[in-house]
Amino acid sequence: MKTALQSADWAAFAKGYNGTAYSENKYDEKLAKAYAKRSEVA
Repeated sequence: MKTALQSADWAAFAKGYNGTAYSENKYDEKLAKAYAKRSEVA
């Protein structure tokens, strides 16, 4: 999961953290959106 997080591979990270159900809740998309929002601020 560390590698997925460092490379911003949100689908891989979400799958590792939440299991295969991550896609049902679009957790990877939410992570990508939050990351993009925070990246703009920094």
